[in-house]
Amino acid sequence: MKITADTSMILMRDLGVMLFYIAISLASFSQKQANLKAPGFHIIGAAPHFENKKVYLLKRKNDGAMSELVKTDSCLVSNGRFTFKGRSLNFPEVYFLTVGGVNGFLEIFIENKMYTINLDKNLQNSVVNGGQLNQELVRHRSIANHILSPLKIISSLLLEAQRNNDSSKIRTMDSLKKECYKQLEKFEEDVITSNQNKYLSLFLAQEVWFQPDKSNELKNFLATLPTRYKSSPYYEVLHQRLINWTTFNIGKALPLMRMGSSNGNHFTYADTEADYILIDFWASWCMPCRKANLSLKHLYDTYKTKGFEIVSVSLDENKELWKTAIAKDGISWINVSELNGWKNSYAKLLGITELPSNFLVDKNFKIIAKNSSPDKLEEILSELFNAK
Repeated sequence: MKITADTSMILMRDLGVMLFYIAISLASFSQKQANLKAPGFHIIGAAPHFENKKVYLLKRKNDGAMSELVKTDSCLVSNGRFTFKGRSLNFPEVYFLTVGGVNGFLEIFIENKMYTINLDKNLQNSVVNGGQLNQELVRHRSIANHILSPLKIISSLLLEAQRNNDSSKIRTMDSLKKECYKQLEKFEEDVITSNQNKYLSLFLAQEVWFQPDKSNELKNFLATLPTRYKSSPYYEVLHQRLINWTTFNIGKALPLMRMGSSNGNHFTYADTEADYILIDFWASWCMPCRKANLSLKHLYDTYKTKGFEIVSVSLDENKELWKTAIAKDGISWINVSELNGWKNSYAKLLGITELPSNFLVDKNFKIIAKNSSPDKLEEILSELFNAK
């Protein structure tokens, strides 16, 4: 076999790639020794599909399950590799890894350990080695996704039924959809209450227990946690949530609001004579909020002439992004903001730590429901207006 210059270059390139993967394998093999030598966490990554692209490491701004993702570090992919070295963490935290110009995130539960990552073109299919918590979280997500796997075909059949105005099939598909989520809820609550790894349960609890009707379960769960976890960020989120459920619970009145609106005026509750008001906390960067806006439009159009109003409180900081989102989502109800993000005085007063969050109140501002989904709100509003 003749070795040409081109062949030599290809062999050298392939050898370089092979040596890099051997290095990753050796790094993975020696994780325990590395963990003992240096504090903090260390990520070694292979990213052959993303040469010269930036890799970003992000985390939740307020540690809550639905708070804003903020960048904590970044690096450039060079020769198919990247690396992060992070400070020593007081407690393990969930981070998200993404690549500039690429959709999606890779979720990683990071401890003060070494991690090796092989990034796939589809970031969610990437392989992460290292960290017991992360391995357990990956297994948990896999089972949860399996439980929800029927939703794709159910949603397709539901859309078909809606197009054909087939009310019987719509009810059947809705029922099957709810059953999937019911099974997921049972699975996740079983994991939270029975898992030996209490710290993983702590993280999952702040994702799963959003509704005030779970206050007893949450209170009992927090009481079982080791004392050392009570200064962790996830414990603080859940503890504050429990306080909020008690302070501004159903039947209690919301404090008065005065805030600048999107039309340049100031809004107070006295400016509306509606019988029922939804106070909805959102932001332009919150994708679940933007999705909910589509459903809220249907509710608003259905009940606005009957005495229903929505007041959306934005936790945006950028006025243009806020107003662009209002226009794009076709929001025609009242919009207010202080344009100071999570420092919003009304959100802080009510203890809002996650988005979306909402309160349904009557004309005396007494709370009727909290953090209700659009489907649940429709059910509640239907009962309220039909009873009049």
